[in-house]
Amino acid sequence: MIRPQGTIAPILTPFESDGRIARDLWISHAKWVLDQGAHFLSPFGTTGEALSVSLRERMQALEWLVEAGISPSHLMPGTGVTALAETVELTAHAVGLGCAGVMVLPSFFYTAAGDNGQARYYSELIERGANPAMRMILYHIPQNSGVPVSPALTARLSEAFPDVVVGLQGQCR
Repeated sequence: MIRPQGTIAPILTPFESDGRIARDLWISHAKWVLDQGAHFLSPFGTTGEALSVSLRERMQALEWLVEAGISPSHLMPGTGVTALAETVELTAHAVGLGCAGVMVLPSFFYTAAGDNGQARYYSELIERGANPAMRMILYHIPQNSGVPVSPALTARLSEAFPDVVVGLQGQCR
């Protein structure tokens, strides 16, 4: 199993004045970031306004990138939202497109869930997705999500799902 290596760049989501994603600017920006040397793009990552757009808009915008010729093997979109069912839907969509991986926030609404609750959340997501092509990077930026992904949780999930949980994205302060 190959684990992702190289630079994973979160990309900005540009908007039209009416609040729609600016399709042409979105595509040209994504291509530009790859041309600058990024190995992977993370649409709807930290800087991507993920929680400001609907699921359908996120799925459509990801499809636009693929339709524009960006290989899904260079895409690792953020797919975590507050509802597990919607996270499953976004994740399945990305995996179905052939994305290299997905970046998933912990279950951030219930901040006191602890490692056991987070392990259950991620396990449910992986089991409901049930796709051998799924590759997941755990999203650890507690200053944004309000919930950490601890080293113990990372190890636990990596051991339980070694072919799925392939990385940890995060910051240390």
